[in-house]
Amino acid sequence: GAVASAVDMEEAQVATIQRAFRDGKVSEAFLKAMNLQADGASIDYIGRLCALVPDSLEDWLQGGGGHVAPLSMQVKLLLIFSLAKQLEEGGGLSEAACSTKISWIAELWFVFDLTELSEQGSSADICGQLSDVLERIGTAGLCETGADQLRRVKKAVQQAARLLRDKN
Repeated sequence: GAVASAVDMEEAQVATIQRAFRDGKVSEAFLKAMNLQADGASIDYIGRLCALVPDSLEDWLQGGGGHVAPLSMQVKLLLIFSLAKQLEEGGGLSEAACSTKISWIAELWFVFDLTELSEQGSSADICGQLSDVLERIGTAGLCETGADQLRRVKKAVQQAARLLRDKN
């Protein structure tokens, strides 16, 4: 019926964004996944893309092995917000999925170039908004490691927001 065709359509979308990712259109794939996710999808598009990334997320994000960093600062920032929003909403995510998303947020944040952001002037606001979203994520259902990691990222984002506010 209608539900089956909606699921088929979502799976077809997954295949499309995974193909874009494999073809080297990484930012484009993540942007599409985030848009689909924002439309209240029943599939974890972002999670499916994150699963395609090689083992060393940090190396991959920094463009290790002589590669160019795959995601622009803007896409990294959008991705942090999208992942945080997914965690905030909870929506039937497994503990493993939550842990993975927290790891991604942490890695994205730690490879994030605040100087590039501060050139846009609104960096203190952005950090403030991100801090608010992270504050709303409950740590109740998280494993100890995930909860610790989340607390560390929250602290780092709050410090950045303070530094940027003081600078302006």
